[in-house]
Amino acid sequence: MLIITADDYGRTAPATDRILECFRGGSLTSASAMMFMADSERAATLARGTILEIGLHLNFTEAFTGKDVADDLRRRQARVARYLNFHRFAQALFNPMLVNDFRSSVSVQWAEFKRLYGRPPEFVNGHHHMHLCANVLGQRLLPRRARIRGTFTFKSGEKIWVNRFYRSFVTHRLRKAYITPDCLYSVEPISDTARLRRIAQEATTRNVELEVHPEQLEQQEFLLDSRFHYLLAGAELGGFGGLNGRP
Repeated sequence: MLIITADDYGRTAPATDRILECFRGGSLTSASAMMFMADSERAATLARGTILEIGLHLNFTEAFTGKDVADDLRRRQARVARYLNFHRFAQALFNPMLVNDFRSSVSVQWAEFKRLYGRPPEFVNGHHHMHLCANVLGQRLLPRRARIRGTFTFKSGEKIWVNRFYRSFVTHRLRKAYITPDCLYSVEPISDTARLRRIAQEATTRNVELEVHPEQLEQQEFLLDSRFHYLLAGAELGGFGGLNGRP
């Protein structure tokens, strides 16, 4: 099965509109929505009239741009963002000084999703993949058996062994507590059509997620192009709801 997920739903009005256009064009199965952002409320209203699968796109690295966000929430977000944006390896290190901030951030974003969409999210991922940072996983802030995005999948030689070892360690932990697709790939580089064809072939025997960002005009045009549908021919499209739980 192939899950095609568009991130940043609700981040801005153009992001929302381009994601919905790609969904109507048959190029998406799922979208992950950001809370407390400029277009979060309108995006939720528009999604209610569709069958688009919506998950929660946890944000720890970018300032909330929505109206009427409490000052305390903005301060907590700023503290977490400063830490995670300070160094590329910060996400791999547990910060005991930010335990309460991380817990509060996940809690309020989860609650806001339920308020806007009238139900819990169907899956969870993170802005810049920070839903997999050490504090979120170490504090067990996501519900057990939730459907969540895993780490990017790389073949031997694509990354140094330390990077692959760390990703393997995180994947092992995830699969013990959550439900994840077998593989995750980015649609980039969109010029490598042979790679995308291989991903589609892999999805005939495994559960594969393809991450896309239609808010980027070049990606949106590619997703709506007939070439994209041709490259994915033969792959069964589905959503996170179609993932079976692991024993």
